[in-house]
Amino acid sequence: MKLLPTLAMLCLACLPSVLGGQSSPKSIAPVNGTPASIPKTKSKAIVFVHGIYGSGKETWKSPDGKTYWPDLMSGDSQFSDADVVVKSYLTPFTGNSNSVQTISSSLGSELADIFSSHKEVIFLCHSLGGLIVKQLLLDNPRYAKKVPFIVFYATPGGGSFVARFASVFSEDPLLQAMSNAGDNKYLVGLENRWRTAKFSTHRYCAYELLKMRPHDLRSMVVGGAPDAKQKLLDFVGGIYVVDPISATYACDSNAEFTGIDANHVGIVKPSSRADASYSLFAKYYATHGVQERTNAQPLRFDKAVCAFYGEANQGAGGWNKDEVCPVPDRDKLDPDFHQGDFNCCGGGAGSSMTNASIPAGIEIRVDGGYYWSVDRGSLEGDVYKLHTYCGPEPAPGPGCNVKVKIIGHYRIFRPETANTE
Repeated sequence: MKLLPTLAMLCLACLPSVLGGQSSPKSIAPVNGTPASIPKTKSKAIVFVHGIYGSGKETWKSPDGKTYWPDLMSGDSQFSDADVVVKSYLTPFTGNSNSVQTISSSLGSELADIFSSHKEVIFLCHSLGGLIVKQLLLDNPRYAKKVPFIVFYATPGGGSFVARFASVFSEDPLLQAMSNAGDNKYLVGLENRWRTAKFSTHRYCAYELLKMRPHDLRSMVVGGAPDAKQKLLDFVGGIYVVDPISATYACDSNAEFTGIDANHVGIVKPSSRADASYSLFAKYYATHGVQERTNAQPLRFDKAVCAFYGEANQGAGGWNKDEVCPVPDRDKLDPDFHQGDFNCCGGGAGSSMTNASIPAGIEIRVDGGYYWSVDRGSLEGDVYKLHTYCGPEPAPGPGCNVKVKIIGHYRIFRPETANTE
């Protein structure tokens, strides 16, 4: 019975690399990541706030370690009217008891001097940092009056299923807050409070275009043989740490949603001022956070939502199983996407499923060995069901296996107007 706790700790240990962190500090008290004395000769301040397991130093460094975003900005004449401030808080990946509210409260106290000495304060946030800043402004409405805009880079406004997976093994309140569980009252409440407050602050959202290779697949629905997860890793491929639906959930600007050609960690690590992450913030700063209204364009992306693996050894009975796949955000499935080149079966096996029988927005990818098929697929409410089968040869003939990946293709629209009331 020691296996599950051991696996849990191993999976938690890999979370800093997935969610953007470096190490596990011992202290959990929020700390100031900026020099003790910050010049206050300028009218504006740009405040960097990192994500969970990140730091004021490592989060913003380029992959080669040679470029530090705050330094890059400090030397840019476009930002000559702003003090660049980097804030930090310690979030060890085990044993943390600080909540978003606790950290935002401490950050609010640290920023009191910044707000009192600057006419405008602009936030640049990565991941959890965006939730902390939202909480900060909601708890300090007088601060919000000085914030013309915020740029969220992969902030999980609708939660992260990587955090949801991790929260199963940890009582860390930060992971609980970031979970994409359907009953996450914290995230829903946070957004409802923001919309009710009617701040004039614009919220801009950038999302990760590149998926990350998972170390484990318990963050999605996986079923089948006992060792299904390991046998499906290559077949499933990458995952989003924060998918585009979640990353754009709290965006209410007039600008397009912006995808950055990077994964969750790399989205805030520009190597030069020409990088998309840097130039995006520079564009908003140049227009003072106000963009002209543009025609709404849909954001389309896909993500694997379930994977199944079945096998039968030579001489054994065939593999037969009905699989069930919950489909998240069914209302956002792309009605214009239709399955093409569906590969139902192999080795001479048959199936009643065809391209036309698979619902719009759903893609089924199947592979297998020897004699295999998928059949009886149907979308019932928010659940997709299908049957997996493979049949082995009698000994000494070959065994069989069947692998299934169910992919959701999504389409969402950006808001038509900003919240400028």
